[in-house]
Amino acid sequence: QESYLPREFPDVPGYQFAGKLNPARQVSGDFYDAFTIPDGRVAVLIGDVSGKGLPSALYMCRLLTEIRVGLKHGQTTAGVLGSVNRNLCEQATRGMFVTMILFLLDPARDKLVVANAGHLPFLMQQGGEWREIMLDKNPPLGILRDRRFTTHMIDLTQGTTFFAYTDGVTEARHPGGRRSRRAPGPAQ
Repeated sequence: QESYLPREFPDVPGYQFAGKLNPARQVSGDFYDAFTIPDGRVAVLIGDVSGKGLPSALYMCRLLTEIRVGLKHGQTTAGVLGSVNRNLCEQATRGMFVTMILFLLDPARDKLVVANAGHLPFLMQQGGEWREIMLDKNPPLGILRDRRFTTHMIDLTQGTTFFAYTDGVTEARHPGGRRSRRAPGPAQ
């Protein structure tokens, strides 16, 4: 599973990327990726395949491959999500689905296209203030075959920070076993 996660993040002047995966078991359906596409834009994604263990991890590997191929061959953010969604619906097994956020950064224009496919909201800091960003949610991938996915454009300013996470963060427990009551915040 680790071989599908980025070993290095794209080197884009003025931008920094980071990611961390700590599976609850040896493998999981949680994932992230970051890569540059031929036109110079950078795709960053985070998500979670339903279920746990090896089946979810294998599903995740397939999903990441399809997204990389689609974006590198010129599909739009909405187009690649629609294509992957149709494929997952046609070949889904045992009710598996995927939640994810796909960010597509255009560093030449300081613009970010974002699509949320049934995933948790993300946090954004601009001007020193953190806000939870709740976009019009698309459904998770693998549920509605012919669904069209919507995207949103965000203008970036210097110092803007994004923090996205999976439900592993919100479901984390204290060492004593009780659930955390606080919403996750950005790592410092």
